[in-house]
Amino acid sequence: MTHEHTASHKWGLAKGYRGADHAWHPYSADSIKAVETALETHLPVSSQQRFAGLPATAVVEEEKLHYLTLSAPQSEWGLLQLADWEVHLEDGSRVPLRLVTVELPGKKDPVLAAELPSALPQGYHRLVVISADVTYRTTHIIVTPSYLQISPNQQNVWGLTTQIYALRGDQSWSMGDSHDLKELCCWAAREGADFVSINPIHAGSTVAPVENSPYLPRSRRYLSVLMLAVEDLPEYQSASAECRAAIDALAAPLKTRNQSPELLDRSVVHSAKMAALELLFSDGMYTLRLDHFEEFCQQEGSQLRDYALWCALVEEYGEDHPILWENDHGPSSAWAVEKSVEHAKRIKFHQWVQFLLTDQLQDVQRAAKAAGMSIGIVHDLAVGVGLHSADVWSLPSLMVPEVTVGAPPDAYNQLGQNWNQPPWHPKSLQEVGYAPFVQMIRKLCETGGGVRIDHILGLFRLWWIPRGMPPTAGVYVPFPYHDLLRIVILEAHRHGCVIIGEDLGTVEDYVREALCHYGIWGTSVLWYEYDDNGQLRVPETIRRDCMMTVSTHDMPPVSAYLAGKQVDLRDSLGILGQPREAEWQDYLRNRADIVEMGTRMGVWPSDTLPGSDAEVLAIHQLMWLAPATAKAISLADIVTEQRSENVPGTDTEYPNWLVPLCDREGRAVSLQQVQESPMWAAMKRDVMDNP
Repeated sequence: MTHEHTASHKWGLAKGYRGADHAWHPYSADSIKAVETALETHLPVSSQQRFAGLPATAVVEEEKLHYLTLSAPQSEWGLLQLADWEVHLEDGSRVPLRLVTVELPGKKDPVLAAELPSALPQGYHRLVVISADVTYRTTHIIVTPSYLQISPNQQNVWGLTTQIYALRGDQSWSMGDSHDLKELCCWAAREGADFVSINPIHAGSTVAPVENSPYLPRSRRYLSVLMLAVEDLPEYQSASAECRAAIDALAAPLKTRNQSPELLDRSVVHSAKMAALELLFSDGMYTLRLDHFEEFCQQEGSQLRDYALWCALVEEYGEDHPILWENDHGPSSAWAVEKSVEHAKRIKFHQWVQFLLTDQLQDVQRAAKAAGMSIGIVHDLAVGVGLHSADVWSLPSLMVPEVTVGAPPDAYNQLGQNWNQPPWHPKSLQEVGYAPFVQMIRKLCETGGGVRIDHILGLFRLWWIPRGMPPTAGVYVPFPYHDLLRIVILEAHRHGCVIIGEDLGTVEDYVREALCHYGIWGTSVLWYEYDDNGQLRVPETIRRDCMMTVSTHDMPPVSAYLAGKQVDLRDSLGILGQPREAEWQDYLRNRADIVEMGTRMGVWPSDTLPGSDAEVLAIHQLMWLAPATAKAISLADIVTEQRSENVPGTDTEYPNWLVPLCDREGRAVSLQQVQESPMWAAMKRDVMDNP
């Protein structure tokens, strides 16, 4: 048996994958070996032998009869049946279980199993066995809906997309925040929009320099201080005059940049907001809503305390200081306990900051709904976190640092991508009842009306790249996607949210089938809606269960793309996967397909320049003819921005995630100016109000 076959048998690793080019790409033996070694090295010890062979976690659908089979020999069945078996429910009540013998397909003899009653309610429960006065907490049992029911007013909807940090108003500290998001949502609601979809707002660096990419956070379970609108806080309003004056002095120089087209500076804004919060904290304002703050801390539990401790330690040592990453310095170590006492006040400060952020985002969501939105904020969930991050430090047994995740070559990036993010170990996640995954999804559902899961393929399989190897040398590692998707729809159901899976790129058919099965929308981009024969799809044939856009944040704004500016940009950055002329011809064919389809559907203008306002309007009219249940328009396209927000495959070569919202002439655009944009008036008249 070859090494590849061994790996495939144990971990579900195939011998290769079918790429976006529809060709079969075999994995190298070195890649397989490196990935298998990483999986073996971080295999949780307790998963190797469990009580009576029960699984660590069982995720089951409600109103169905389920059996948890036991692997004990028949000689031990009598002792097992003498024990007390029960499920401890999430609400504290208990449900007794019985052991039964069942016959399984392919098994010669019957097996012993614990029968889970179909009446178990949705939620997070635990199987408990009491035998000879010894209590075994054996299996996490998560009961979920079988399908995410979307309310009628959350279907056939439209909304806006934006990089919220790029949108500034008069009150902004040179970057968009919760105040601007609230104003945007309320205005968009008055215009008839049902949602505003934003970039990830996960917690970033706690000290400068601050990571620019919202897709490389320090924790996906907490929120970015950059989103905090300080002057909207009750604590600011109640602070002493001296404290408010000091905060105003911090804000003043930043506000002068709100009309500047120059690149954003996250580190400066972060430092100013942290200083302002420290002033409020020192002024005693953390006690203003003390009961609510303490309740928040109790609900968040040890996870928040570990995160806050990490923040305090990073302030003392820096993110990548070796002392944080020593084997005996994790969150449960004696060293960490000692540091917790030393940094008790600072831990409380960072817990308080997360309380303020959560409360403020919930207020924005309430305002969006009150203004008439059926959905409200649609959050974006990043694929992972940075290597020296809070989640890696506080969850060391769940992470696999010997590899990073990314994507193989596809139409979006012909050289493949390495996102420099360590993945979760699939077995370790199961071992802890998927607790950090639940917490991550719950935080977004608590503070919004929807979640867009970036690269939702990562819940099915992740492209693991052994360190030191190029992105093309990765291996797809499968994940328990049925469990993960069921947890997602459980949290979405509890909070009344919609779920959108970004399923672009190299995606197997079973992925989209699973999303449809669970009631999760996919993602469609008009530019890339080609069928298997290479023909651009007629709008009416595009799938319904998706959120459709004309482009993505990884592409230039529509007016720039229609003019082919991305070819020159990518060529100048040296990231084309083929000669420039071949790239240009590919673009011309794509543009010709769009123009031909728009002309056939009667929406494309004649005798107009590529990338003109008329073409921008026409391509959105073309999108509006599709039956997609949700459609979204980018603020960048409303103001005919020309600069790309992100160029995949670049780092320092291009100012990714630093471009403020500007118009065609490169002038900064405020929210008020977006509302007054002639393009918006035309879109309202010819697209939304007259499809």
